[in-house]
Amino acid sequence: MNILLWVLQVLLGFYFVFVGVTHFIIPPGLPAPMAWMYELSPALHVFSGAAEILGAWV
Repeated sequence: MNILLWVLQVLLGFYFVFVGVTHFIIPPGLPAPMAWMYELSPALHVFSGAAEILGAWV
């Protein structure tokens, strides 16, 4: 059971890093439910991206 939890923790950490990086590099052509990301201020993108990347290591 411990190994399964460690694997899930590592996968969730990678997911947080991936999502954090997408705040810094907003890909063109996002689907309609994610179009709100284009309207956010650059400062909010930096803050939320940094928070998600830091959250991956906590």
